Amino acid sequence: MRRALPLLALCLALAAAGCRTPAVRAAAAATDGRIELLQLLHRAARSPEGALRVPAVERLADEAVMRLSGTELPLDAWDSFIDEPSVIQVLAVPRAGVLARVVVERLKLVAPTGVPVELVEGRDALSGASASALVVLVTQPAWHDGAIDPDLDALVGADGGPRPALAFADLLGPDVDGERWTADTAVAARDPHAVALAARYVLEARSTRKIPGLAPVAAWAGVAPARLDWERIALTD
Repeated sequence: MRRALPLLALCLALAAAGCRTPAVRAAAAATDGRIELLQLLHRAARSPEGALRVPAVERLADEAVMRLSGTELPLDAWDSFIDEPSVIQVLAVPRAGVLARVVVERLKLVAPTGVPVELVEGRDALSGASASALVVLVTQPAWHDGAIDPDLDALVGADGGPRPALAFADLLGPDVDGERWTADTAVAARDPHAVALAARYVLEARSTRKIPGLAPVAAWAGVAPARLDWERIALTD
């Protein structure tokens, strides 16, 4: 079971986009220059003891790539992002969590024969990406002292550097002001700037207990708010 929920600060502006099917939304985003941005929450992500359930994280990742690609089957969706690379690199910034490892395993299932799937961890992982690699970015940001950590350059990479085919933010259990928050959320888009925007928006809202203004967060991330097609999705299976 899945259902789309309005994002508090964006529901009116994005209501029309939310009425389209995933395949239509993906096709429209590809042709009109809009950025499809997904914020996914799994309501049954944890065991009764509070441990994160890997199948729930797999479900979040699969749902994201199916919606972004407009594809109905998970493996077909993952395969649609691969275009004969010499190597596939999953860049985990600043470290790999459960989501990054799920992404690695999914890509191994669809990688062409002889094409390795590498996991690269670190704050500067983007700067060390291979020029010939297909890059998937998985960030795991935190919020400290009124700012997202790591900073924007680490989350999106330098201009002229490798452009990820797909980007995620792991907000399953982020550190917010020194406390672990079981948000059980992931963010996904083809554009890492949009993912950084959503990650900061969510973390800042948690820290301040206020809904941030979209315009300043979008300006920080270098994204035009009018281009965003932001959908919030809740999963229960």
